[in-house]
Amino acid sequence: MTVSIGDYVQILMTFNRDFGEAIWTKDDANLTQTNTFDYRTIYVIGSASKSDAGIYYAYFEQHPNLGGFTRLIVRDCPAGYWGPPGCSESCLDCLHNGVCDADTGRCICPPGFMGYRCQEACGSNVYGPECDHSCQADSCRSMQFCLPDPYGCSCATGWTGPTCEVECPLGLYGANCNETCRCRNGGSCERHVGCICPDEWIGEFCQRPKFYFQSNQTRVRLFDDPEIGLACGCDYEVEDCPLQDMHIEVSLFTFIINI
Repeated sequence: MTVSIGDYVQILMTFNRDFGEAIWTKDDANLTQTNTFDYRTIYVIGSASKSDAGIYYAYFEQHPNLGGFTRLIVRDCPAGYWGPPGCSESCLDCLHNGVCDADTGRCICPPGFMGYRCQEACGSNVYGPECDHSCQADSCRSMQFCLPDPYGCSCATGWTGPTCEVECPLGLYGANCNETCRCRNGGSCERHVGCICPDEWIGEFCQRPKFYFQSNQTRVRLFDDPEIGLACGCDYEVEDCPLQDMHIEVSLFTFIINI
């Protein structure tokens, strides 16, 4: 679990029946001011600091073998910034629950995603910075991936649960199933990559149409480039698409959209 300096943090454990009041420890030292109710126990940190980082464990006095633990990682900067000690640089918008490295400003991507903003979904059964490694037996099920801090550990994309053996429920995707599909215009949710869009729609949620129009024998289309976002380019089905004409069409297209 990764947070930033100054974040409000709730560490939560749920259980399936009443075992009484839970006991919390951090790095084997007992904690106070915990709250147990409705089959859950919560430890709250009002404003996270580096001293809050560590291993948190919750268990029950009458059932010491029943419990759970998590590691809390605290980034060296407030959310959205990097470059300690001043932390004056703005982080990139790391997608798909990627984490901004407080020392370099780079996005550390969850297993199954790549790109400078973790914008590219690689699909199932792959991991690594360039998605160039494959899981054995054609499945990353039951595998925990631990990446450099401040990312920590997670399941591969498409999997969740304590042992990473549970497929993402319908409508969720990504590492630990932390992402929610909000597919529009007939898009469908695939648990490893997110929205799969029909041919005429683009964007993370299939929210943008692929606009086509033609003038002077040049046809231009709007497409979603994972590196730069929306862009215009020639439709190469049209022969000898001249670059100058393409620029004219782009200006006309922008004018039409602004109206």
